[in-house]
Amino acid sequence: MSELVEYALPQGWCWASIEDLSAYVQRGKSPKYAERSELPVVNQKCVRWHGVQAQYVKFVDPSQWESWGPERSLRDGDILWNSTGTGTIGRAAIYRPIDGYERVVADSHVTVVRGKVGPPEYLHAWIRSPLVQSRIEAMHTGSTNQVELGRTEVLRTRVPVAPLNEQRRIVAKLEALQARSRRAREALDAVPPLLEKLRQSILAATFRGDLTKDWRAKNKDVEPATELLKRIRAERKKKWEEAELAKMKAKGKPPTDDKWKAKYKEPEPVDATGLPELPKGWCWASVDEVTSAVRPPCYGVVQPGDDSSDGVPLVRVCDLEGDGENIAIAGLRRIPAEVALEYERSQLEGGELLISVVGTIGRTAIAPASLRGANVARAIARLVFDAPLSSTWGMYWFTGSFMWHRLNLESREVARKTLNIGQLLDMPVPLASPGEMAEVCARLRRGLARVVEIGGGTREAGVRASTLERATLAKAFRGELVPQDPNDEPADVMLARHGATKTDARVPERAGKRGAAKRGARA
Repeated sequence: MSELVEYALPQGWCWASIEDLSAYVQRGKSPKYAERSELPVVNQKCVRWHGVQAQYVKFVDPSQWESWGPERSLRDGDILWNSTGTGTIGRAAIYRPIDGYERVVADSHVTVVRGKVGPPEYLHAWIRSPLVQSRIEAMHTGSTNQVELGRTEVLRTRVPVAPLNEQRRIVAKLEALQARSRRAREALDAVPPLLEKLRQSILAATFRGDLTKDWRAKNKDVEPATELLKRIRAERKKKWEEAELAKMKAKGKPPTDDKWKAKYKEPEPVDATGLPELPKGWCWASVDEVTSAVRPPCYGVVQPGDDSSDGVPLVRVCDLEGDGENIAIAGLRRIPAEVALEYERSQLEGGELLISVVGTIGRTAIAPASLRGANVARAIARLVFDAPLSSTWGMYWFTGSFMWHRLNLESREVARKTLNIGQLLDMPVPLASPGEMAEVCARLRRGLARVVEIGGGTREAGVRASTLERATLAKAFRGELVPQDPNDEPADVMLARHGATKTDARVPERAGKRGAAKRGARA
């Protein structure tokens, strides 16, 4: 942090250290916690850029209250600067008194900076600036990324100090711009939930038949879904018999009669009790009825073993992306080939529907052709639909709110939520004529692509907003955000008047009595 590059400043500005600008800089203490007490302690989770989130405070055990002297009590306007942690280091907040508590302290992960000159909002804005934050990010080295912003680093941190009146103008301007930015962000944050509601309403309308009502009006003489289901069941049995016969012949044991056909297990029809009403010509089927008997629904790899750089790709629940269809292929782990061989039954050929059945229930994706030969984890069920059903039709059905709630309701809580294959086979699937199902999938793909496009635009707008905020802060500390006033008292005069000297502060991280005595002798 002391390595910040000092650039040329406007007339009347000067560089100073945080020690020059502060009356008190101290790391908090490590407390013995109590479930609740009268002495709350702010920790790094509490510290957010917009302020302190009181719901995350912890409490100091009463036996330690006396050891937390009054000098450690936080004051209105103190800057709380997170000093440890991979995700929160460098984040800072301006402390404002928390209702209901007379005293509040900070723990050892937070550095308290109490200014003696200038509004705290000015220093807080500098801490937020891209120059300071980039230096903190550069401190992340090593495999663990465990870094610490020590008290010495805080004290030495250089600050471009504007004249006091200009600091106030900068703060006022930043607050006005941030209020606009906050309103914009709130509007952007409201978009994803609205888009999800829109997505779910589209899916619900689809399986009520609303999306293709006009198609049915123009195509009245189509095969009813009940007849389609009969054909699917017959074809399912036929494919099973062909596969079994091929296996027996391959083993050199061709059958001499048809008794082996009795091994085929007819799928159970769906229990339609309580299911929504379907459009005319549609019908309900069970997952068991419409999925392959040759490649039946199954779980994946139970014990994947060690990661293997040249092994077989493994799809886990975390790899199923949030759009309901895609897989994050770049991040797939790989398992040893010998392990994959033990789970040939769940090997992918491309086009299968994958559904998460452990932990996060109901996340879906369609296996692309590029993953042929890959496998899935135990927490994922693989479904292969018999034609003319498609994985796309199944994916849209299972990602709707009706099925999401049903899957989660049916799941059983053991160590984690779990849905077994038997439960999945009993799940309902609506059927329409082949032509209408193809039309539904085409229209849904276009409609939901538009929802995804809007979501992408929203995220891009959020990135632009963040970029604009960083640019605004950089502009503020170059003296370009508000006009300078030659009548303002220069910053160096102001600092001298407040007893601050612009020197490099080289204060030890922890100075005991001996260190303090030496400094007193030097003074």
